[in-house]
Amino acid sequence: NWQQLRDRGLRLLPVPKQIHFLEEPITLRGEGSRRVVIVLAGDNEYSRIAADEIVSRLQDFSTAPGLQIVAEPQEGAYNIIIEGTWPNTFTHDQGRHPEACKTDQAYGLYPRPNAIVLAGQGRIGMLYAAVTLRWLIEEKNGRVLLHPAAVIDWPDYKNRHVGSFLAPYDTWSIGSDPAVHLANMRKSMDWLFRLKATGTFRHSIGSQRHTSFPDRIESTPETRACASIVNDYARKRGISTMHNG
Repeated sequence: NWQQLRDRGLRLLPVPKQIHFLEEPITLRGEGSRRVVIVLAGDNEYSRIAADEIVSRLQDFSTAPGLQIVAEPQEGAYNIIIEGTWPNTFTHDQGRHPEACKTDQAYGLYPRPNAIVLAGQGRIGMLYAAVTLRWLIEEKNGRVLLHPAAVIDWPDYKNRHVGSFLAPYDTWSIGSDPAVHLANMRKSMDWLFRLKATGTFRHSIGSQRHTSFPDRIESTPETRACASIVNDYARKRGISTMHNG
């Protein structure tokens, strides 16, 4: 799996348990490009987060077009189908590994003619399917390419925490306007999410003093509002908070 990714110059961590590239890349921009849309098969807050992961990846490339979000597959287009309903293609897949049935973090990518289906055992799995597809999009020689791949993946460990020594948190703005603090912290939370981390610590109130009990630190309503908005953003992406120590 690692070699398959290296051969295509793709950066994808963690490496999926099962990944198999089935066809030539889809050109999103440049010579030979085609129309691509995101289909929300079940429109909800979480499927919108999944769609935003793919849209934001295209924004990494100055030459890339925007992607339209639609409710139904479009004839003549390449359809990225995000299944935000259960049961779905993944839960109906009788060939998936038994371990992939035990956690809502498990997910699958299913290439189809003119489409790829993204589905998960649960909501977080659906999000991880989109995160994985995000890293299957690259820019090469003036073209933006999407590499369709059949993927089945599940975690070795349910909890995967990353701490402050590894994460470039911007905690300096805590206590300011909550929207400003979220804007500063969002890139760190997105970084954790795209590595499929499920936990972090010392990113808000607890960062102001070295303690195992950040909830006992004297704080202001403004500080707590800043912490709350970051916590809510992270939890919707499967990331929980924990105390030091």
